[in-house]
Amino acid sequence: MLREVAVPRSRCASSAEEMAQASEELAGGGPSGYVILRVAEGPGNANRALSLRQIIETEGHISREPSAGEREALEAGLSALGIPKAVYG
Repeated sequence: MLREVAVPRSRCASSAEEMAQASEELAGGGPSGYVILRVAEGPGNANRALSLRQIIETEGHISREPSAGEREALEAGLSALGIPKAVYG
């Protein structure tokens, strides 16, 4: 059974007015169309955050990491097609 992967359409809020609106909505604790992310991987966070913003700007979305089962299914399918396993992780 094929299941859809949730990939919400996104865009970067870049104006001071929109950032103020996001801050106000989020501080209120109610529903909001905004989310604030902080890259927290260690050294180079500013570069990683820039990369994430560029992905959102060019692709219009971000996605989650595939689950272990999804990764296993992908690798099995690629193997059946004779496509070499990708190096990642």
